[in-house]
Amino acid sequence: MSADSANPLKPAGVFRRIAAVCYDCLPVLAITVVATFPFVPFLHGRVLVPREVGALAYLYWLVQLLVVGGFFLFFWTRNGQTIGMLPWRLRLQRTDGSLLDRRTAILRVLVLCGLWAPFFVGYWLIWGH
Repeated sequence: MSADSANPLKPAGVFRRIAAVCYDCLPVLAITVVATFPFVPFLHGRVLVPREVGALAYLYWLVQLLVVGGFFLFFWTRNGQTIGMLPWRLRLQRTDGSLLDRRTAILRVLVLCGLWAPFFVGYWLIWGH
């Protein structure tokens, strides 16, 4: 009997996953605030939406997407745990116990963006015009 069959990996429960996501919201919010600072001098008191500042809003959204995606890529490929996953003892890994490679982590971030796409499309359809 191998060690893998004696101690199989168990998926985390929903509560622990949601708690980790809630914990991760805090550092993600902090880094998005910091990533907003370079845009402030160009706003001149206007709101950061396309009808107020034009293409700068789209650049801002792209930067925010890259910053948030970079957060997850960094932690998932570094030690398999984001800051929110640490206290809940969650780890993102392959079935053989190895960490995700960069390609797989990027794919996960793209899937995550795809899952959020309806929210952003709806936002644009309702308030973007």
